[in-house]
Amino acid sequence: MKDSCRLRKKKRRGGMSLWSSNSGLPVWLHNIPGIQLRTASPLYVSEMKTFTTLIVDMMKRETLFASQGGPIILSQV
Repeated sequence: MKDSCRLRKKKRRGGMSLWSSNSGLPVWLHNIPGIQLRTASPLYVSEMKTFTTLIVDMMKRETLFASQGGPIILSQV
């Protein structure tokens, strides 16, 4: 996840293009026994809430959001 911040900072400086695989879901999420992806199942919702909070907090610390002077103007989950 630190790599994501580092890549976004490089993109800010050099115009690098970013894309994700696994339909934007973290790889480890696919390996959780019994998880039902993209549903309202409590396990999936809990895991995604934890993951999303971690990413947003990391991006805030690195001042990557436009409101902080960074390049990210919109974020979608």
